[in-house]
Amino acid sequence: MGTKTRSIANHLNNSLGELAVISYKLLYNSNTAVSFSSQAGTQLGSLDFYYPVNARVGGSFTKQYDASTSYIVTGGHYYAHATSNLHSHWLWIDGDEANAIHLADDIYALSGEDGGSPRKKSKITIQSSFTGKAAGTYTIYTASGSGDTRSHTGSVNPTPGSTDGDTSSEPARSMIWAMEVLYT
Repeated sequence: MGTKTRSIANHLNNSLGELAVISYKLLYNSNTAVSFSSQAGTQLGSLDFYYPVNARVGGSFTKQYDASTSYIVTGGHYYAHATSNLHSHWLWIDGDEANAIHLADDIYALSGEDGGSPRKKSKITIQSSFTGKAAGTYTIYTASGSGDTRSHTGSVNPTPGSTDGDTSSEPARSMIWAMEVLYT
């Protein structure tokens, strides 16, 4: 373990008590643009959230211990550009949509669409956890969408320079990871 890593681990242990990470997995890591054009929204369970399937990223994670012993921590970064209808962002475990986490990003409200120069980008930092999960394999997803059944147009992992002339012309990267942490 390097000095910087050891220092961070020592700080966490001193702040939080012993922190035991059982496993870690990078679920999604890509800078390949994935586009969607007038794609109908797919409803997330019975929630008031509809997302274009092409805007969904994630992957599977295997939890080794029971619900009383450990929990799942997730993190990452999600980047998308929309020309229409990305107003909200959610994180969920497939099959347990009732316990999805609303990350509440409205790129239109935050970008100045109602005044100034709109920059219709969904830039989300993901930091969350899921508790009460038994040992098993889970598929974890995150996506931007809207609170109604509109169609969506845009892309995940776009090249910012293609929409904003002053930014880099290299593709953006989205990633999401999960780790299992023991309760202490």
